[in-house]
Amino acid sequence: MKHVHTLLTILVLAGLVIAMTRIGTLESRLRAAENVQGRPTPLVQAAPAPDFEVAIYMGRIQVYIHKLYWAGMAKNLPLAEFYRHEIKEVMEEVAKAGVVEDGINVSEKMSLYGIRTIDGMKAHFKEKGLEGFTEQYAGLVNTCNTCHRETGHPMIQVQVPMENRYTDQVFVP
Repeated sequence: MKHVHTLLTILVLAGLVIAMTRIGTLESRLRAAENVQGRPTPLVQAAPAPDFEVAIYMGRIQVYIHKLYWAGMAKNLPLAEFYRHEIKEVMEEVAKAGVVEDGINVSEKMSLYGIRTIDGMKAHFKEKGLEGFTEQYAGLVNTCNTCHRETGHPMIQVQVPMENRYTDQVFVP
C-alpha cells in the first residue's frame, strides 16, 4: 500500500511538471507573438478589475512624486530611493488592475511608461546617486504627461513642484 501512495505521488508530481512546462511554453509564445506585432510586452500583466478607481492611485503617486522631488533637491538619496519605491508600488497596483477606460488599456500604459521610467530612475540612483536628479525628475514629469495624453486625459498636466507643501517633514539628510 505504501508503494501505491508513492507511485501516485510521483505521477501527480510528474503531471504538475508537465502542466507547468506547457503553461510556460504557451506564455513564451504569447510574448513572442506580441513582440512580432511591434508592441513591447508590458512589465506587469494586467487582470481585469472593472471597479478600480485610477484617480485614487494617481493621487497617491502625486504625493510620492512631490516628496521624491524634495528629497532629491535636499540631496537625501535614501529618502529619494524610498519615495521612488513607493511610486513603483502604486504604479504596479494600477498595472495589475486590468484597467481599460474608453477602450484604452490604462494598466498597460502604466506598465509601459510609468514603471519603465521609475525603474530607469532606480538604475540611475544606483549608478550615479542624485547626480543629474533634476533631469531624471523632468523625464519622469514628461513621461507622466505623455501617458496622460495617450490615455485621453491631456488636461491633466503635472510639473516640477514650485514649493514644498510638506512643511512638516524634514527632507534634508
